[in-house]
Amino acid sequence: MRYQQIVPGPATLTVWPSDVSIKAAEPRELPSLREALDEALKALNEGTGTPWVTTSDGLILSPAHLRGMLHSA
Repeated sequence: MRYQQIVPGPATLTVWPSDVSIKAAEPRELPSLREALDEALKALNEGTGTPWVTTSDGLILSPAHLRGMLHSA
C-alpha cells in the first residue's frame, strides 16, 4: 500500500520504545498522515521503537505494514 491509497487527514502515532522495561506508550495525534508516516518510518530506520499508525478513517497500520512501505519507497 502506498501513501496515495490511504485516506489523507490527521493520524494517531504510537511508538512503543525498544526499551522492554517500558510498559505503556502514549499515542500522539498528528495533523497529517504524512507526518505520522514519516515519524513512524524514522523510528523503524533508527531502531528506536515499534510504531503503529491509526488513520482518521480507522485503518490501523501495523509495524509490519510500515516496514513494507519503507522497503517499497
